[in-house]
Amino acid sequence: MRQWNIPPPSEDSVVEFAEFASKQSPPGSFYELQQDSIRSTRLALKDGHRLLEIEFPPLPASVLEMDDVSAYDVAEANINLALEFSKGLLTALQERDEGLDVKKIALVLPDEAALDLAVEKVGSADPFPGITLSSLRKSDPDDDRLIKPEQLLLSLFGTSPGVVKLVEGADMYVCLTASAQELPDIEELSKLCPDVPI
Repeated sequence: MRQWNIPPPSEDSVVEFAEFASKQSPPGSFYELQQDSIRSTRLALKDGHRLLEIEFPPLPASVLEMDDVSAYDVAEANINLALEFSKGLLTALQERDEGLDVKKIALVLPDEAALDLAVEKVGSADPFPGITLSSLRKSDPDDDRLIKPEQLLLSLFGTSPGVVKLVEGADMYVCLTASAQELPDIEELSKLCPDVPI
């Protein structure tokens, strides 16, 4: 017999909660997965963790296997999931008084080209109060040269032009579509803001 609406044990009891969670079936929808991710992130932040990785598929497996699904479709789904995750996390952190003062989440893409595509899809660099879109690497706004030889050289080695810069006022970063190539940039970001969750 399966019972419903039984609350989990207190989040303060790590052992009891781990035992409870291990008996749960996998999430049946992206919404459940998102809610589980928000709760897990909130609990990890509460425990003092600052570098977290959450990985879940941007689209159902049946859609990913279709021939007409492009990398742009996957990237757009990633952005939408990250936005919904960030909205839910921001709301959850603001509703609870756990000493986690997060008022602005920066969703960062690897470079400015990816950021431009994301802003085009979403419609704004600030799609929701407290959430902003940005890029890990930013070029120098004062560099108005048409030809930048160093960018060509960096591109040959698979590195994006620009340097890693902080997003002003960001209390948390959510890095999107980062491959192994961008891991040094995320490491650099964590050194620039060691107390800010990423």
